[in-house]
Amino acid sequence: MKKEEKEVGPELLKKYIEEKCTPFECQLVERWLENGDQEMQSPEIFSNINSKLLQDRLWKAVVPKQSKRIKKEYVSPWMAAAIALLVSVISIWLYSAVDDSTQNNRYTVQMLRAEPGQKLIANLPDGSEIQLRAGTSIWYNVPFDERTVVLSGEGMFDIAHDAEHPFTVKTAKGRVQVLGTSFVVRSYPESTESMVSVRDGLVACRPREERISLKLHKGESIRFDRQTISDKTTISIEEIDLWSKNILSFDNTPFIQVTTELQRWFGVQIHHAPDLEKLEGTFRGKFVEPSIQNVLESLCFSLQLKYRIDKQEIYLYK
Repeated sequence: MKKEEKEVGPELLKKYIEEKCTPFECQLVERWLENGDQEMQSPEIFSNINSKLLQDRLWKAVVPKQSKRIKKEYVSPWMAAAIALLVSVISIWLYSAVDDSTQNNRYTVQMLRAEPGQKLIANLPDGSEIQLRAGTSIWYNVPFDERTVVLSGEGMFDIAHDAEHPFTVKTAKGRVQVLGTSFVVRSYPESTESMVSVRDGLVACRPREERISLKLHKGESIRFDRQTISDKTTISIEEIDLWSKNILSFDNTPFIQVTTELQRWFGVQIHHAPDLEKLEGTFRGKFVEPSIQNVLESLCFSLQLKYRIDKQEIYLYK
């Protein structure tokens, strides 16, 4: 790893920005960013790098890779998600450190993560409370004067009011800004959309490539990608954060999305034949204090499947 870190310099970063790297070089740069804490404290390596271009390139790395060819060349989905989360944070670091040549104080990046099969409740430095769903990570700078976090996954936020310092949640698809409110943001790496639902107060949502924000009030929800934003819909307050009450809910959810959610919720790996990816039909159900066996029994009954459990490995078949 030391050898790989030393090989990353301004020239390779420039190639990475211009998207001229080989798949191996892309992995090399992203692994260096993931493990190069000492280099991050030495901004001279970025001195001749256009931070805006690098930021844009890093944002591209956050977007889920749809190409089958790329999926084979890159690391596993779990590692790809970790890299996507990391590079989102680097973009915040670039905003606050690299562009400000007069600033001597360095920011320290903090990460909070709820591993698959777990949930996490924590307080941010400004007094705001967050609950992270399984498989979710956030990053933020310390000092926390900008009140900005990067999210990948799903989190519920109860924001401490500060009229002079709005609170911002960034995702790969855009941002959500508030003064003091309670809301849920969902933006997993494998999804092309972010979703925001408001439990109380007022939030403003903006796609990454748009300048116009849309305001949401209590009981309203919206979806957006990098360029477009959907019409507002109403949602029951009780339905917004069921997962925080240990209730697992599916509402006409496609099979692949169900298996992805089960992997996160229970911390398991689910295997199935390729033909099941095109399985027609959706799944609907609500499980209080769920067990993996209960959910699988219901899922397989609904979609006419069978299952086998081998420790943390689950096999689905017809």
